[in-house]
Amino acid sequence: MNLSYSYHTNNQNFFPHPNQLTVAMGEGNNKKLYSIPINPQPTTPIQYQDVGDDPNLQSQVTKFFHEKVLKWINEYPDFKHLKKHLKFLNDKGEKYIYNLLKLFVRKSKANWYDLRDPKNYDNIKQYLKNRIGNI
Repeated sequence: MNLSYSYHTNNQNFFPHPNQLTVAMGEGNNKKLYSIPINPQPTTPIQYQDVGDDPNLQSQVTKFFHEKVLKWINEYPDFKHLKKHLKFLNDKGEKYIYNLLKLFVRKSKANWYDLRDPKNYDNIKQYLKNRIGNI
């Protein structure tokens, strides 16, 4: 089968509509012309999912930093003054850390998926240390 994108009959050129793809299919005198409409713009707008609003992502990041805060308090000397808050952090700490992270995201215009990024990690560590110290 022979495909061509232009069609000639009787020395006449066929110029397709600008929003159509015209294809001539066939061989010799048996060519048939097919026009396919092409829409230059999509009919429905493309919608992207906002992963920052994903509750599973927020929960995973919150659990990660809750575990990190407990580890930092037990292992790092600069978090030593927060040991008095360990009971609270073990009982209601995950919800508290979630609220602190949510506030950090809003104020810094960061994204939830960027919080574990090394460039934000030290800032969040310092932020959590300061905020937990003010309980």
